[in-house]
Amino acid sequence: MRLLDQRLLARARAARRLLVLDSALGVVGAVLVVAQATLIARIVTRAFGGAPVGAVALDLGMLALTFAGRGTVAWGFEVAGRRAAWTVLSKLRLELVKRRLRDQPVGLDGVEAGEISAAAVQGVEGLEAYFGRYLPQVVLAAVVPFVVLAWVATIDVDSALLLLVTLPLVPLFMWLIGRYTSERTRERWLALRLLSTHFLDVVRGLPTLRAFNRSRAQGAVISDVGERYRRAAMGTLRVSFLS
Repeated sequence: MRLLDQRLLARARAARRLLVLDSALGVVGAVLVVAQATLIARIVTRAFGGAPVGAVALDLGMLALTFAGRGTVAWGFEVAGRRAAWTVLSKLRLELVKRRLRDQPVGLDGVEAGEISAAAVQGVEGLEAYFGRYLPQVVLAAVVPFVVLAWVATIDVDSALLLLVTLPLVPLFMWLIGRYTSERTRERWLALRLLSTHFLDVVRGLPTLRAFNRSRAQGAVISDVGERYRRAAMGTLRVSFLS
């Protein structure tokens, strides 16, 4: 599985500036985290060494500023990511509708209409995390470890070497979990498409079902299928949260 899907990456060009801003804010946030850790360690060391409050007043003030800065950066990171995702997703939905109307302007059968509805709503909505969070996090994953490693190396070389050895193991295990989760998610997506198609068929055939007094039975079937899908989806989420 490739780290970046070229087709989705091409769609991200519509919100390039917002994504660049989002990534930059993420890097700034990481730098502030390092600054916070350094200041906290310095304050604790001086406090246990018996230093008066006045000796750490400057560090306390700087620590307060870093907390305020992190809050502001986190807010900007969230807003920029969501706006970037909304920009891309709105264009994707518009292109989906235009292409379907151009290729097949006449009416759709139940299966196609159900699949299109699932793709336009749940399918496109599922890409929000990819454009709003995943792409900026890829940049952070490539930059932040080196920033932290360089800072630790200036303090203690042995600790930096230990991090250099152990850090590559983290993405390895995350990749293994992500690969398993991807397979389960693909299965859930297929089940959701079938559920959407079945639900649309039931709605279209509701007059006939009511005429033969079968509407309650179909309602029970949809409820049972939906509950099974919910349990399967929660199982997939439990695995994905391991990462």
